[in-house]
Formats: sequence, structure tokens, C-alpha cells
Amino acid sequence: MTRPSAVLDKPKNTLEEDFVIGTLPGAPIPENPEHAFQDAMLNAGITPPDYLEPDGEIHRFHVESDKRGTRNGWYLLYMDGVPAGHFGCHRREVSQGWCAKERREMTSYEWKAHSQRVSEMKRKREVETAERRTEAQAECEEAWGKATEVKEHSYLDRKGVTSFGLRQAMKCLLVPMRDTSGRLWSLQRIYPNGDKRFWRGGQIQGCFHLIGTPGDRLYICEGYATGASIYDATGDAVAVAFNKNNLKPVAEALQNKYRRLQLVIAADNDHATEGNPGITKGKEAANAVGALLTSPDLSGDEGTDFNDLAALHGSEALQKALRAATTVREPARGRFVLANHFEGYDQEVNHLIKGWLPADSFGVLYGPSGCGKSFFVLSWAFHVAMGREWNGCKVERLPTLYVAGEGGVGVRQRIKALADEHNNGKGIPNFYRLDHPVRVGADEKEMEQLAATIKEKSNEIGNDFGLIIFDTLARNMEGDENSNKDMSDFITACDNLREVTGASVLVVHHTGKSEAKTARGASALRGACDYEYLVEKAKTPNTQLTVKCTKMKDGKDDHGGQFTLSERHLFNDSDGDPVTSLVCGDKGSTIMASSIDLAEKPLTAGQQSIWQAVRSRLQHGDSTERKLVIDDLKAQNFNVKHFSRTVAALVKRGVIEERDGCLFTTEPEGEIDDST
Repeated sequence: MTRPSAVLDKPKNTLEEDFVIGTLPGAPIPENPEHAFQDAMLNAGITPPDYLEPDGEIHRFHVESDKRGTRNGWYLLYMDGVPAGHFGCHRREVSQGWCAKERREMTSYEWKAHSQRVSEMKRKREVETAERRTEAQAECEEAWGKATEVKEHSYLDRKGVTSFGLRQAMKCLLVPMRDTSGRLWSLQRIYPNGDKRFWRGGQIQGCFHLIGTPGDRLYICEGYATGASIYDATGDAVAVAFNKNNLKPVAEALQNKYRRLQLVIAADNDHATEGNPGITKGKEAANAVGALLTSPDLSGDEGTDFNDLAALHGSEALQKALRAATTVREPARGRFVLANHFEGYDQEVNHLIKGWLPADSFGVLYGPSGCGKSFFVLSWAFHVAMGREWNGCKVERLPTLYVAGEGGVGVRQRIKALADEHNNGKGIPNFYRLDHPVRVGADEKEMEQLAATIKEKSNEIGNDFGLIIFDTLARNMEGDENSNKDMSDFITACDNLREVTGASVLVVHHTGKSEAKTARGASALRGACDYEYLVEKAKTPNTQLTVKCTKMKDGKDDHGGQFTLSERHLFNDSDGDPVTSLVCGDKGSTIMASSIDLAEKPLTAGQQSIWQAVRSRLQHGDSTERKLVIDDLKAQNFNVKHFSRTVAALVKRGVIEERDGCLFTTEPEGEIDDST
């Protein structure tokens, strides 16, 4: 393509493309939509043709750097109304939509017309895919019929396995890809050097190669060599799914055919790859059908799969690893797997932010209006997307979606301020936003569309989302938040989204009007959430907020912190006035009692006595070791039976700190009324 790419001309600090799902930014329609469409293709790694046919039909084209004569690229483009299109590449497994406007920038008429056009584009892609799949199937049947029996092959020799149902065409091994009826749909070609290629246009999803005859147990793995090694070691049937993304579709297909079999997912251990996609996809497949899961214990340069394990440590090590297969989580509905006594007691709780934000969970963060809770959750979202340490805690790096139900342009400015504060103003990979609310619990189709959009983006970037934030509940919920029924519908929709995407769902909410400092609305919300945090504005000279854990189902709920909100300059507007935004710090301090309103909940008599005893020793310069404070209290005939519990409560409130076995008050003189 002769026209220079817009990617090279784009300002370095343009962040929109990192956040918005599905469309390109910009309120007006581009002056030349065809060039904008070509730029989108370039951004996706596809060199487009110099000239486009904007007639709404699918066009195939040769992609630069591909083999001569191939036409792996395709597109369809409409120019009437709001320009929109779709493009992709079969070889690169890219499929992406494009529109000249974002949804929030369209009129209702434009959105309706665009939705109809998207449906038409989807229909045409499905027709084109079906036609190509039919062609590929015929080609594969012909190639399979002409192929010969495998006598010897350097790939099999190198892997230490034999041929089970394979054929050979010249120097290539052919692995058949069939459905549960035995129908051949495609072929995988394995070259002597180990390179693997699927037949162009052939069906992959749900297809597998079966080694052996299913008996009581059926293993499902990724590669042929892995499957052959498992079959050699156990004699049990093995279904080769060919890649990690096909583990779940194959498992679901085999469960429907062999309902009485025990399925076992033999996942690859991609320990050197961030997020370990082999085990992640293995867990997803096992969860979907209630299968057992196992993976090889390998590290460093030892390899990733069970064939590598067998080559290193022999068949007995392979058999032992396979026998260690265990359940992962709850089985799929309609299938029950009983666990033994305390089996799995040592399974660690996975976290996005260790000790604070659990993985695969549903949680609530609430506080009064204007307390800074949105700044706080945006900081969490940034650190999860970047995998950066937060408040001294380990963080899992995973894509994040922030659903901005309120905030408008301010949300973009807050994210830009985060990028300036923590990422030198650069774009934030894996951080995406949605600039309009979603009708959670009220519109099933809209939730399905959201889940499909997230999965599509996951496939595009090669990683599942870890965190989805709805800010706020009120803007993303249709119905009465005081109704337990409506709230239950909201919670169920969040759980379904979590199940489909594998991400944690965090809801930002407001406090109620009572003095109890609880989340507003129906009690069903607190009962269903896995964790809960209260955010309040701190009573400090500078802008700070306090965060307290009020519930943690699978952990301690006694943690919290005080975080500073600092101001960042973003730019000057057209009048020359500065535009700024606040950023929440990522290093908290102990909550100081002077920064919260203690009058709403005064200290108990027991708490007052301990606080007085500690302060008295500090004033006289005496040691405040626990045992000495206890001796003082005993001399006053104070019952010290619950001393440790009372001290813990004081520490949680921020009234007392404990350092090196000694107690210290955090209140300045006169902050607590000790006259009683």
C-alpha cells in the first residue's frame, strides 16, 4: 500500500484506541472513511489493498508477506449512512469490525441502521465461511483419500511416539479432524521440522482426532504427540483437540456423546507464557463439563506437555501425573462429582490483587457521593491491566473493562491522569472502557452482546479478561434497587457474565441514608457478594480517602488503608485555563482515627480502658509491651480475657498501632473524649 499509515502519524499520547471496544474514536465522520478503514486494518496487522470496493460485499485480497497467489485477507465495507465494515485474515485468525462513529455519537436512527447493517455483515460472513468450509472439506477428503499409510517419519521419531490413525502425503503427516459422528471436516499437516498447519478454511472448533476406543475414562489434550504419549502410558482413549482454544468445544461435544465417561483434561503447562494459557483454558474446559484436570509439573526449559514429561522422566512419571487429576470447581449442572473428605483443602485462593481483590469473584465497593470511589477503582483497574504492584501487593496482569455508566469526558481525563502518573503518559495496554451504561439484569440480549464483545476482544488479544467494573450500580441497573427480586436479577446477570468471561465483576455503589454506613438498597446485594469495601472521604487537610474491607468471604476482612488523591495537569483549554484530574495513589497508609468521624461510633468502655493504659505509658516514657499493658489493666481490676480481640478492634479502627510487640496510640491529644 502506497499511502503512509496513520499509525505512524498518530500523536504518542492518544489513548482512545486502548480503551474503546469495537470502534474507532472521533465524533465526526472521517473526511475519507476509506482511508480510516484501511488504517484500522493496518492497526490490526493486515496490509490492506490500495483500492477498496465499498459495495457491502465480501472481497478477498492478497496480504503483503503472505505466499504468492494466496488471498487470505477479506473485507466488506458500506459507505451509505454511517460508514461501517468488517475485515479479517484467515491466516492470522483476525476478524474485526469497524465503524466511523462510536455508539454514543450516533442518533437513534443511525444506531438502528447500523445495527441492521452489522446483522447483514454477520450473515454474509457466515455464508462465506460456510462456503469456504464446504470447499475445504471436499479438498480434505480428496487429500485424505490419496494419502498413504505412515511407515516412518522424523517428527514421530523425535517425539518418541508411533502413528495412531495418521496418514502421510509426501513429507507431511496428516492428522484427521472429525466430529463426534466420525465425519472428516479438516486436516492438520505436520512437517518434518515440527511445523503444524491447518487446512485453509477448514473447520476446527469441536473437531478432534480420537486415539483408541473410549472405555471408562477419556483424556482430552492439545497436540498429537501428547495424546499418543498418554495412550501409550495408560491404554485409555485420548481425543486430540489440536489447540487450547478447542479444549472446551471438544469437551462439550464428547460429553454429549459419552455421558457416562469420566473426562479428563490433560492441559499443557505453559509456565513460560504470561497467564499460563494452557492451564487457564484447561480449567475453563474442565469447569464447563465437570471434568477432572491435570497438567505436567515442568519448569524452565523442560517443556510444556505430557510428551515432554515422558521424554524427561519416563512413563511412570507420566502415569503418576495423570493419576493426580482432580476436580477444579463446581461441575456443570446435571453432572455431579463427589469429592473426598478434605480433598483440596490446600488450594490457594487466586487474587487479582493479593489480599484485596479475589479472582473469579463478585464484589461491591461503595461509599457516599463525591468520596472518590471512582478514582480508587480506576487505580485498581490500571494496576490489574498493567500487572503493576499495588500497595505492596502482588497483582495479576489481565485485561480490564471499565463500564462508565456516569462521568462522561471526565472518565477519559481520569484515565489519562493515571497514565501520566504511572506510565509516563503512554497508552495503557489491556485497559478498555465502555462509555455508556449496560442494562444489567433487565435485557438478556444486551448482556449476551456484552459477553460476546468481551470474548471477541479476548480472542483478538489472546487473553481472557480478569476484571469488569460497573460504575455505578444505579446507572447500570434497571428496576428498583430496593427490591430483592430486581437486585437478584442484577446479581444473576453479573454471575452469568462472570461465568462466561472468567472475569471478576466489581460493582461501584452508593451508601444508604442510615448511619450504619451500609450499601444502599436491597440486602440481597451484600448477601451475594464475595467481598465488600467502604470508601469515605478522609478528614485531612489534603485530599485523601479511606478504604475499609467490610466483608471478605474467603479471607480476612480486617484490612484497609488511607490513600492520597493528587492533582495532575492534563492540558490547557481553548481559553488557556488548565484542565486537571485527580489520581488515587497506589501506596496507602494506616487509617488514622483523626481522619474519620468517631462520634458516630464511640469507643466501648473496654476499648477506652486499653487506649488509656497505652497512652498513659507513652506519656510517662514507659514501655508499651502487651504484657506490661495487661499488668496495668489487671491492677485496675480490668477483665483481660478479651484483651487481644479488643486490641484487634482498636487497630482496625486506626486508634492503636502495633509495632514490634508494642502498642502505640495514633490519636493526637484531645481527639478522643476520655472523660468517662
